Amino acid sequence: MPEQVNFQSSPSHINQIALAFRKGGLIGLCLQVFFGVVPIFLLLFALFLSPARNRRLDNHLWA
Repeated sequence: MPEQVNFQSSPSHINQIALAFRKGGLIGLCLQVFFGVVPIFLLLFALFLSPARNRRLDNHLWA
């Protein structure tokens, strides 16, 4: 038989659970920011700093 939830638990126990969820949420937010910024940096690198882009520009005959 499943254990029933004790709604009369001490406030410190509830605070510990709240703190654990808060830490988990903060870690999740940091991971989302990190994995969201990495593709943006890769895109900027590919567009502006890629050595292949510089070679393509040098091979054009403008005159």
